[in-house]
Amino acid sequence: MRPARNVEAFMRAPLARYVVAPRFVFWCRDATLRGAALWGRLSVGDVEQLIRIMEDERFMQKPWDVVQDVRRLESFDSDAVARYLAWAQTRLAEERKKVRRRAIVYGAGIPALVVTGFYSLFGLPANWRIFNEPREAFLWLERPDAEALFEEVEEVIARAMGAQAPEIGPLRAYLAGHLAAASVEDVATALGMSVRSLQRALGVAGTTFRDEVVWARIEEAK
Repeated sequence: MRPARNVEAFMRAPLARYVVAPRFVFWCRDATLRGAALWGRLSVGDVEQLIRIMEDERFMQKPWDVVQDVRRLESFDSDAVARYLAWAQTRLAEERKKVRRRAIVYGAGIPALVVTGFYSLFGLPANWRIFNEPREAFLWLERPDAEALFEEVEEVIARAMGAQAPEIGPLRAYLAGHLAAASVEDVATALGMSVRSLQRALGVAGTTFRDEVVWARIEEAK
């Protein structure tokens, strides 16, 4: 998938493209699959942008699949929660007609539970599932290219988050080779940054040093 310069450019031709916003990336693999990954603290503005994109269905072939990755959500503005829930409730009746399968990848935090709890509370049909691992979510879609799609989307997400904070790429590369004894002080020194600057960059990307270490360990285990 190729990046779009902005939301407007993406909406003009979304197929095989993705668009990066400050706290989310929205992608459209083809006319049968699209999704989003969210991170950090979502504002009303973020939600409004997401709604604007999700309401555009001109290029989709019904029914299609959706993958929502909310693992990295840290929090919502209260107004953002209210806006999303109010909009989503108006869409429930159309869910059966438009979406074949909806896979939700969630984390352990409250924001992710808000998203997944919404679907449970309002009783969507059985075409949605929640997953701890994104690979499992893509495999559940039963697409012949599921493994390749998983890898492509994970790369898009990593690229999107790195674009918000260029330091994230070098940090992850360093962790991959120094995971056993990694500390925030050591990593900051290796990257030529202060600890405060590194933590600020992590915050911009919607992550933390602890989360990056955890994910590096998971990747090493895989």
